[in-house]
Amino acid sequence: MSWRHLEAPLYTWVRRLDRIIAATRPNEVCGPTLVIASDSGGTAPHSRYRTSVHLCVDIKASSRWELLRRQLRRDHLPDGRRMSYKALSDGHRRRALAPFLQAAEFISGLCVAMIFDKKVTHLCMNGAEGYRRVHEAAGLEASWKDRELEEALRMTNVVAALVGGLSRPNQNVYWLSDQDNLFGNERQSRDVARLLASFSGHYVSHPLGELGFGTTALDKGDRWEEDLAAIPDMVAGALAEITTRLAERCGGYIPATIAVPYADPLLAKAHFIARWFWSYGPTLRRVAILFREQPNGRYAVSRHRWTL
Repeated sequence: MSWRHLEAPLYTWVRRLDRIIAATRPNEVCGPTLVIASDSGGTAPHSRYRTSVHLCVDIKASSRWELLRRQLRRDHLPDGRRMSYKALSDGHRRRALAPFLQAAEFISGLCVAMIFDKKVTHLCMNGAEGYRRVHEAAGLEASWKDRELEEALRMTNVVAALVGGLSRPNQNVYWLSDQDNLFGNERQSRDVARLLASFSGHYVSHPLGELGFGTTALDKGDRWEEDLAAIPDMVAGALAEITTRLAERCGGYIPATIAVPYADPLLAKAHFIARWFWSYGPTLRRVAILFREQPNGRYAVSRHRWTL
């Protein structure tokens, strides 16, 4: 069984996420270590969508990727430059992009892209009372802005759900995130650890080995952590850009069941990365999940596909 269905999801949208991922039939994670690398995009004011991308990797089964990654760095990035979506204007990184994504095909795992309409502001809590309840129940230390705490709850819910669905008994599980506003200071980092542990305790029905998390600041210089995190970074940036363009083409609302032609020019880097993401991968499965505002003020959750 490659995906273990979640029992008693805490939110309706997590139940929908569970069903969508199960339908993708991800490969089983059998190795001793599962790593989940996460990053987000869509922070620019013009973006209509916020993206959160999670790359789940069976480390032992991804040894071919590691060999190709090292070769790519020797051939294209010998000076240790970091790959990222925003930095692809640099010629060295741009030339490395195609072989970088080709190497990622040999990652054994699952890449889940969550695309949130920015008009959908409340998925986990609503208003001051919801904020207070979460703060007290989780024993949070930091003073969070409402938007930041909502994002932390979404992120840790998704990561915990992925651990619950993909992990196996006694596996070590590590969550690797970019350094962003969720880890702005030590108190926030401890709060995120509490939330992840709490939600994992709810979604994981079997004993784990180690459950830990860190940021790309842990990278010791070989760029392993950086390169792993660069994949969700680039996917997050590209999908935020392309989904925003599609929404503009559709008058601000993306229909769920109608194919919409799109002939306008796209950013070359966004187009290239999105084509890679929506291609078929036998070892690295990919799925995008779209959260759309509905005309009645509610939201809908559906699998998002785009043929490019």
